[in-house]
Amino acid sequence: MSRKVTDACDAVLHEAANKMIEAGADVGMVIDRLLTFTAGQMVYTTSKADAADAFRQCAKVVESGLFDHVKTGVRLKKH
Repeated sequence: MSRKVTDACDAVLHEAANKMIEAGADVGMVIDRLLTFTAGQMVYTTSKADAADAFRQCAKVVESGLFDHVKTGVRLKKH
């Protein structure tokens, strides 16, 4: 996927999250809705086994330190 498409997708997600917060959702709810949507789409397009595997892979990436540079509790404009 090109950087341009990735940037466009990130901008759309950022705007969607902002709209959810403006509608009264807290950050926890935004995360819940995004993850629920993602899981549902994975199951629909592949299978529940593939969806579960993708979430396990994501967990491994997080645990391996990909986001260690992110300060906990600090909301940054760009991530």
